Amino acid sequence: MTPNDLAEINRRAVALLGRIARGPVEVIRSALQPTVEDYEAVFIGDAAKRAAAGYADFWINPPAALSRPVHEEVRVVAMRSEELGDAPEFPGGYRKIAHLLAPGHVWCAFKFYGAGGTDVLAYNGLVARGDRWAWFPKPWRVLAVGLEAC
Repeated sequence: MTPNDLAEINRRAVALLGRIARGPVEVIRSALQPTVEDYEAVFIGDAAKRAAAGYADFWINPPAALSRPVHEEVRVVAMRSEELGDAPEFPGGYRKIAHLLAPGHVWCAFKFYGAGGTDVLAYNGLVARGDRWAWFPKPWRVLAVGLEAC
């Protein structure tokens, strides 16, 4: 994967988030809910089943919106799963679970900004899956079994 590939994924993520950020919940769910295949592809071994179980309740009632009307801009940072263990752009919890992430995937952290860079909402765990997306927010929380608290 080249830096141009990451730039393209970043561009696609910004476009997607711009379209779905204000919901409704059905739009967010249909655009981002992972499939069984997504879990199996993105997480290594038993972590796939743990993640699927951990996110089950989240996807029953996902957020109705990701941004608020005051948000004017979305910024995305895209990184390869192999780099997340040392990525200051991502929350520290990724360092504890990096060994459970399958190589070869691009993960995105994203923030919505209000005017002048104020009123920021930050998210992470958006994964590019070919021409579609899967969202695994704060994956260290669902994979924490056997790990120290983050």
